[in-house]
Amino acid sequence: MSSAVNSDDPPGRTGRLILALVATVAVWFWVVRVFMPNIANPLADPKLANSGGLRQASFHWTARDLDGKEVPFSEFQGHPVFLNIWATWCPPCRAELPSINDLAARSELKEVVFLCVSVDDTRETVRQFVASTPLVPRVLWIDPTTELPPEFQTDGIPATFILDRSGSIVVSEVGAANWNAPEVASLLSTLIKRPDNAQATGDSSATSK
Repeated sequence: MSSAVNSDDPPGRTGRLILALVATVAVWFWVVRVFMPNIANPLADPKLANSGGLRQASFHWTARDLDGKEVPFSEFQGHPVFLNIWATWCPPCRAELPSINDLAARSELKEVVFLCVSVDDTRETVRQFVASTPLVPRVLWIDPTTELPPEFQTDGIPATFILDRSGSIVVSEVGAANWNAPEVASLLSTLIKRPDNAQATGDSSATSK
């Protein structure tokens, strides 16, 4: 008896199909993990830690709005500030933006200044992103030739800082998080009620200590 040979299934074809299928599944898994992190890996609430200890923020630097107008950071001195450093090309940055939007939209936090400062290469890139993905916080851009103050420089992004009215950095965290968490809203509400130490004591040097 002679064995039948299927000429339509050349040697190695089945193996190549299996490899292609495995590669497709692997690529899809990677896409879900990286570009849809809210599905694959829900964001955890922030730790509300201050990794560098209590530091004073510098207000002597300037960003630009999306029309190119200079915006000095000193404009926000005396207010509680939620500062997020991000970029449009950063998947974790984009993943946490909805939670920042929701937090900034809370009516009880209207006295908090919410800022998302982009470190993208071009301002136009940020303009196009915001046109398709409206953001509640004020969106600013810092020129690549301009360095952030040392206290806002980190090993990665997103990086988020919360400042009290006197300019003290009370929260400093790197990495994506669910910022619309009750603990965050509670902290910001406390900072709204806390007076600026310099104004409260009449000591103009308090913000430089």
